[in-house]
Parts: sequence; C-alpha cells; structure tokens
Amino acid sequence: MSWKERVGLMARSKKWFMKFSDVKKVDIAPFNPNHVVLAEAYIRKLQKTIGGNVEIEHRGATALGISGKGEIDLDVRAPSNRFDSILKKMMDHHFPEQGKIEHNRVRFNDKYRGIIIEIQLVRKGSVIDRDDTTVFNYLNDHPRTLKQYEKLKIKYSNTSKREYYVQKDKFYRRIIKKAKKK
Repeated sequence: MSWKERVGLMARSKKWFMKFSDVKKVDIAPFNPNHVVLAEAYIRKLQKTIGGNVEIEHRGATALGISGKGEIDLDVRAPSNRFDSILKKMMDHHFPEQGKIEHNRVRFNDKYRGIIIEIQLVRKGSVIDRDDTTVFNYLNDHPRTLKQYEKLKIKYSNTSKREYYVQKDKFYRRIIKKAKKK
C-alpha cells in the first residue's frame, strides 16, 4: 500500500470517530474467564457456518485476559481468493451487518449466550490484518504494555465513547511503530 493510500485510511479513520457519542461513556467490565470458554464454543459454531478451514482467532480484551467491554472479539482471516465467498456465507447466514463493506474488512455482530460477539472478517495479509495482528501479538508478548493498555481503557471509559476510541487508536499506532522498529 502506498503512503497516499495509508494517509487516506488515516483521514477516513478520523471521520470514523465522529460516529461515536461525545457524551455517552463506555462500560468496562473486569476480565471474565468464562468468556474464553464461550469464545471457543462460538468459534466451533462459526466454523460450521463458514467452513472449518478458515482461520478464526479470538482477539481483544477477553483473549488478552484484561478488562474490556465484556464482548468477545473474533477475527476471521480469509485468504484473498476466498474473502468474497466467506463474506457471502456470513451474509447468507443470520449475521446482521455491523458496518459498511470495505475492501479488506467487514464487521458483524452476533449474540451468543447473552454475550455480544464482534466478528471482523478481514482479508488475510492486508494492512488492517497485519496491524491488528501486530498489536495483538505485541500486547500478548509485553505484559507491562498490556497493563498500560488496560489502564488506558479504564481511564478513557470515563470520558466519552469517541475519546475512548481516539485514545485506543493512538495507543495502537504507537505499538505498531514500536513493533516495526524491532
């Protein structure tokens, strides 16, 4: 991806933040180990829907074992040649579309045993996929940074949803920079 495309993504992301309330706050819940078990069960269910030979990874706060919004985040990492067919299977299923269909990512929400499941279908190897994987792996490998991230989430949950996501994004960008220096 060229630098112009990356700058375009960053400009869109600033616009993206405007969809979040600058008044409502984010509810943060302590880590719940039962969510890990639910994530594993849901992954098996999802594999039956889209096919068992697709990478589905548990990500987010529950996968990292920290406080979060009490949701389960999953990444469906589809090879480029299968992205469209997997998208069709997901749309043909019961998943309500969460956001617009982008070239490399589509978000879906579901509910499983009373827990919100956020599913992100990503084109494997895309910038979005690489950046998300970099951040997740870095946090997993650096406990001090993970603790800082958890504190940031708690701190900014008391401001507004918009500020919460702006600060998380800044933190992610710093991690990506650090990881690329290594």
